[in-house]
Amino acid sequence: MNNTTEKPYTGNAAILYNEQHSSVDEQAEAMRQRILAYPDTVKPSASGTTYYISFNGNDANDGTSPETAWRTTDHLRDEQNPLGHGDVVLFERGGIYRRRFGLTAGVSYAAYGEGPKPCIYGGPHNYNDPALWVRTDIPNVWKVDTKGLGDVGNFVFDHGVHCAKKTLNINQLIEEFCLYCDNENEVTYLYHSAGNPAECYGDIEISPAGSLLHAPFGNNVNIIIENLCLKYTGAHGIGMARDTDNITVRGCEIGWIGGSYTKWGALGNGFEVLDNCNNIVAEDNWIYQCYDAGLTHQSGHPNGTLEQHIYYRRNLVEYCNYNIEYFVNSTYGKVKDSVYEDNILRFAGYGFGSLWRVQSEDSATANVNGWRRPMPCENFVIRNNIFDTSGRYQITSKHTNNEFGPTVVGNTWILDNQPDSAVALQIDNRTEGWIQGPHTLWARSKEEAEENVRKIDSAPAEIRYEEREHTEKRVSRRIEKDEINIANI
Repeated sequence: MNNTTEKPYTGNAAILYNEQHSSVDEQAEAMRQRILAYPDTVKPSASGTTYYISFNGNDANDGTSPETAWRTTDHLRDEQNPLGHGDVVLFERGGIYRRRFGLTAGVSYAAYGEGPKPCIYGGPHNYNDPALWVRTDIPNVWKVDTKGLGDVGNFVFDHGVHCAKKTLNINQLIEEFCLYCDNENEVTYLYHSAGNPAECYGDIEISPAGSLLHAPFGNNVNIIIENLCLKYTGAHGIGMARDTDNITVRGCEIGWIGGSYTKWGALGNGFEVLDNCNNIVAEDNWIYQCYDAGLTHQSGHPNGTLEQHIYYRRNLVEYCNYNIEYFVNSTYGKVKDSVYEDNILRFAGYGFGSLWRVQSEDSATANVNGWRRPMPCENFVIRNNIFDTSGRYQITSKHTNNEFGPTVVGNTWILDNQPDSAVALQIDNRTEGWIQGPHTLWARSKEEAEENVRKIDSAPAEIRYEEREHTEKRVSRRIEKDEINIANI
């Protein structure tokens, strides 16, 4: 558990759990390499203070120079957090820094030095110490102390070779890697028949409850997050409260996000903004293995929610249940003046969050998910993206007469021959003041795929129909309500 010797994993952690392939592989890998090499553009502050965090640092230092860097993120979490508008926080590349922390308005968080992107992990340490794991009286079940970590969302073994399968009842610990979190006693259980998990895996990362980087209301404006690797948390990688303004996330790697359970279901978005939001930019990021959405702006707010100037561009998003998700209240909300462009969106529905869902929605799995109701939009365009092989839909909630929904144009569509693969879940036309129910535009043949893509995309760049086999997809093990032991949640 010596964190000073930890080194970031530099392989492709997206594909270790359920590797998939398509004709876009080389293009996606080129984009991933470009994102990993994204330059450090955030410089030391000209108007405020620059704080440095290094794996060679010491928390007794003042943190204001590379030579006097802090070691951990503790100063960003305590009540004496010194950050103010105009400050910069720089993490040294090549290091791992642990535990979640809050973001401060007007502050930039970025990288310095040489080597891999600095990694911020949710867990307090690597759980590869055999002494941490205790054999229980239940056959093949081990327990570990998770005091202070809340409802654990996941354990990830050797960077994604295996991960946990969440259950909500201790009696359901009956198959490999099943996880049950006893929140009352702050102990987490794991079914592992091969023996002590720490004797089988060199790296075991836990995903505690909560968002890794979080910006509460009042502290969620004028923030830049650049070139950070954010992994292993039970809620969201970056979670923003309502009334968010002027946020940029670029050059980041965000992976293995989500799984913690709440009364609303399990959480897990790579980057989330809520309710009214303005000037939100997510560009040149690699996002993968998120329980829910890779990128999302969303709201259930009833009082005129406006999500505007949202720009998602040049991102590689893969293996999430929804690679991009958006929704507003269909009566009071609107998405306005926003663009998704030049992204590669692939293998939605093939990640851990789709294969092992717990009592939550997976029927709208899509590369772009707008759900099954009309979403009022104005000047919202989805263009020049690659939609590659979703486990179910490529896109949902496109209104056929454009009264609702974004304008979709110039995208490349990669579809396959799987029996439940589809182009879209589409809302029918308005009839006498009512919206008819959704229906599926299928892609069960090359001809059907081409016909239905053109109902969604006014001028598709290319339509490919590929016949290939997949190793696994969407074997959802949703737990019904009568199976849940409420006393143990």
